Amino acid sequence: VTFPGNVTCSGTATGFGGGNVKYTTSSRVDLNGVAVAEFTVPANCFSLWLTIRDLSRASTSNVSVLVQAGGSYVSSGYKFTSGYIESAGNTWLASEANDSHWHFLGGLTGAGHTMEGQFEMKKFEDHAWTHSWIGADMSSNRQSLSSGYIPLSSELQKVKVTSSSGNFDDGAITAHFLELL
Repeated sequence: VTFPGNVTCSGTATGFGGGNVKYTTSSRVDLNGVAVAEFTVPANCFSLWLTIRDLSRASTSNVSVLVQAGGSYVSSGYKFTSGYIESAGNTWLASEANDSHWHFLGGLTGAGHTMEGQFEMKKFEDHAWTHSWIGADMSSNRQSLSSGYIPLSSELQKVKVTSSSGNFDDGAITAHFLELL
């Protein structure tokens, strides 16, 4: 479902104290020539997702997500499992008990390797968040996936997508937020 602009929905949310829910979306961030896309998370946000389109790199790189709480980016405690399935029947699955970021795509190489997908985060208790990722590398017919969680010491403030080496050479990201009013 695509929502135009900012939409406020009437209704009652459960599990977070009830109230009205507001949907907002960020401006699309063009990734051509940048290594980081950063988004400020609205107050009382309980669900967000990043829509990633046509992402590519000129050199081999891993793509990661980091979160900010308490004024700085969290550098440990990201728990997740990630993997991929290729059309040729090759599979890979890695279980990461604790890392410095959420890794959701590895070895993205060259402009011909274009990736699309959606990275979702949901608040499941006070300051703890889960994530899920599903994406596709269009040139290698590889489907990638990841899921995990992170407990934070305070409210989530920002989310950033980053390349492990150098800049992205194409693509765009849009952030979408649901917040309790």
